[in-house]
Amino acid sequence: PKEKLSICEFRVGACGGNYTSPAGVIYSPDFPDKYAASRVCYWTIQVPGSYAILLNFTFFDISDQTDMVELLDGYTREVVARFDWRSPPRGLVNITGDFVILYFFSDRTNQAHGFALLYQGKINEQPLLLHPVNLLHTKNLLLNKNVNCTEKNRIFTVYEICSVTE
Repeated sequence: PKEKLSICEFRVGACGGNYTSPAGVIYSPDFPDKYAASRVCYWTIQVPGSYAILLNFTFFDISDQTDMVELLDGYTREVVARFDWRSPPRGLVNITGDFVILYFFSDRTNQAHGFALLYQGKINEQPLLLHPVNLLHTKNLLLNKNVNCTEKNRIFTVYEICSVTE
C-alpha cells in the first residue's frame, strides 16, 4: 500500500509567524541557541476545519518566572494556558477549536534555550505520529546515528509531525 504524508511547516529562529498547515514545528527565537533579551513574539496557528489543535512541547527551557509562553484562544484572545520555568507544559496540550495564538515573552535578564513544539490540527480521528528526524538528511534518507557527547555538549532532536494515510 502507498503511504501519503501530510505537509509540515517549520521555521527555525523566527520571532513569530502564521501557520496554516495541518501540522508543523515552532521554535523559540534563535533556537537551539539562547533567546535574546526583551523579546515579544506571536505565532498564529489556524487549521481550518479542525476541531482541536494538539501541541507537544518536545523541549522547554525558560529561565525565570517573568519569561513565559502563553496560549491564547485565537478568536477571543483569552489566555487558555501559561507556562514558565516553574510551570512547564506536561504532555500534550489540547486546545479546542481551529485557531490558537502562541505568545512568547522574555525579560531583560537570564536568557535560556527556549522551546520546540509540534502542533497538529485534529480534523478527524487520525492518530498523531511523531517521527524523529536528523537535521542532516536527504529527501528519502534519514541518518540515524548513535552520538557520544561530553557532559558540556547538548543534543537537540528535531521532530516532524506526519499524518499517514493509505
